[in-house]
Amino acid sequence: MAVLPGLGPADNMAPVLSIDLQKPFHTTVDWRVTAYQAAGDEGRFGDLAARICFRRGAAGTEEACTPLMRAAINDSDRLVYQTVTGLSVVHLTRSNPPVLGVLAEAQMNYGGSGTATQYAIWAYHRGADRFQPLATFQIAQQGEFEIIDTGPLAGSVVTAEYVLGDGETHFGRHHFAIAVHLLDPVTLLYTDVLHYVTRLKYPSLDEGGVDVIRPEMPATLRILKYLYPTNF
Repeated sequence: MAVLPGLGPADNMAPVLSIDLQKPFHTTVDWRVTAYQAAGDEGRFGDLAARICFRRGAAGTEEACTPLMRAAINDSDRLVYQTVTGLSVVHLTRSNPPVLGVLAEAQMNYGGSGTATQYAIWAYHRGADRFQPLATFQIAQQGEFEIIDTGPLAGSVVTAEYVLGDGETHFGRHHFAIAVHLLDPVTLLYTDVLHYVTRLKYPSLDEGGVDVIRPEMPATLRILKYLYPTNF
């Protein structure tokens, strides 16, 4: 996820969400983040990646933008996230002082039965007075993403992705692959600390939705305490 100074929104893009960042992050100058996507149907099924743009200074100042995309399997083409579905200021951890981030959510849809969502996080580096990309997470339609800001896993991102087993229907019950990414509040870097597949199967879209991370949390904590007895 690269910030491209000088890359602003394309001519056929329109702003869909915008947040003033000066107050929540206590910046000394005006900062604003704006999400852009292509107009009309191009913003839902087209080939133009949505862009998240940060502006330092008054209106009219050049924006530094990040296109939301990921490499295709053969790395010869790129798959893009066309539709912005969320933009917010979030607590990454409620430590003292708390660590805030900017979270953008965008959906990829090429007209088939499945979609994917990218969750992109930026952190504010006070010494440099800059918002820098922190991490991106790609989640399939039958997946789940959650930022944990309190409790034993405070400062972590937990994701769940379905694992299709033999004889299972696409949107039926599945085992899920759980991943835990822990934030260092000093370096503002995430470290992968756990990957495992659930023992139980959980409902998916045939039964109304995916709800895995919270009910699986006791097992997640039990494994983490076994692997890192002094940390959790």
